[in-house]
Amino acid sequence: MSIKRFRERLDLGRDVDDAGLGITEVIVALMVFTLVILGLAYSLVTMTKLVADDRNREVAAGLASQEIDEVRAVGDAFKVQAAPNQTQTIGSTTYTISRTTAWVNTDGSSATCGGAGGNLQYKRVSVEVTWASMLTLKTAVRSDTILAPATRINDPSYGTILVSVTGADGTGRAGVAVTATATSGGAAVGSIPSTDSDGCTYALKVTPGTYKVSANKSGYVDITQSTAPSTSVTVAAGSSQTASFSYDLAAKYSLAYASNYAGTAKLPDSLTTNFISSDGTLVLTTKTSPLSLYPSTQGYAAVAGHYVSTSTITSGCLSVDPATWAAGAVNGVSMADGQRPAVGVAAGGAGTLPIPMGVIQVSSLTATTIYVRGVAAPAGTGDPGCVELTNYTFSGLTIGTTAYLAAPFGSWIVSTSLTGAAMSSNVAPATTGEMTGTTVTLDPRMPS
Repeated sequence: MSIKRFRERLDLGRDVDDAGLGITEVIVALMVFTLVILGLAYSLVTMTKLVADDRNREVAAGLASQEIDEVRAVGDAFKVQAAPNQTQTIGSTTYTISRTTAWVNTDGSSATCGGAGGNLQYKRVSVEVTWASMLTLKTAVRSDTILAPATRINDPSYGTILVSVTGADGTGRAGVAVTATATSGGAAVGSIPSTDSDGCTYALKVTPGTYKVSANKSGYVDITQSTAPSTSVTVAAGSSQTASFSYDLAAKYSLAYASNYAGTAKLPDSLTTNFISSDGTLVLTTKTSPLSLYPSTQGYAAVAGHYVSTSTITSGCLSVDPATWAAGAVNGVSMADGQRPAVGVAAGGAGTLPIPMGVIQVSSLTATTIYVRGVAAPAGTGDPGCVELTNYTFSGLTIGTTAYLAAPFGSWIVSTSLTGAAMSSNVAPATTGEMTGTTVTLDPRMPS
């Protein structure tokens, strides 16, 4: 047998697997290896994050403990206030430290400035520390303590007046001067500190009786538009009473009368303006601008004229309020609902408040004084009407010229005297409105 033939016979008995790995097996092996490596890498990254977070958490716990120690070192619990969003950088990590406080009463209730109806027992202080890289699955680091005043807050023979001053945004207002004056019983109250950063201050050991508590700060007004608001509290022995004020830096409003009229119109010699907000309605006879108003969160709408709301229609007018004019057709023209524009200005800010009015054109003047007299609303005009009719006087006009007179919305006649005949041929609405005989109806609506 030849050597060649012998080798061929040996090859026939060789196992197929001895030929090595194919490309498919190699790819699968690489994928499995990659998954193992990725899992290992993810585990290492997660472990690194956990270790880093634990280290940051230890530092945060130290910062919280330090903050609590500093608070406890303050001898007077009344001097410990909230301190949100303090920052401290250690290494490459910036920590945010927020401190909140609340008085706790005997009835278990708590509030920033305490609460009426129970004795103040202690002040609860909570510290929270966070940092940007904090794991979302874990909570912030917290530490709490309570502070009991060195002496009793509520003496069995005396009471406490707790004063809270908050602004339009609901947060406290600092630096507000507060006084308390006895009005029935009671006794003189010593100097009360100005409000702190939480808007709080306190009068301690107050003789039982009734007191007038007043707040004052330059440039501030309260929700009733008072620059120096006050309230009455009755103090009882061994308990506390709260005097609360919504008091903030005034917003400045420039008053734009007849804002819906493109030209220049003359205002009546005397005009009542109503400033309507969620806090109520302020009625003023001044047209002076700018006007300082409490920065109501909903803003203000202004209505010129002798206005009365629909809930108390026993006097005044609905006509003067654009919002009372419903959609409808006038002489075949479809009119949309009347709109009462509102504007809000932040505390300490400034803005313009539109006060829409109707404008009457009176041509070829024959007198220097013109009277615009209220009359019953003609049928079909859509005028919601008045319970009390009002007259307006426009003086200082020039004979022979054309005057543009701004008047509240509603129905009017124009004359040269309070009892004189109505003018008609030289009278017309310069804004949206209708002439019905000698009656001019000033309509706040626009065609829809």
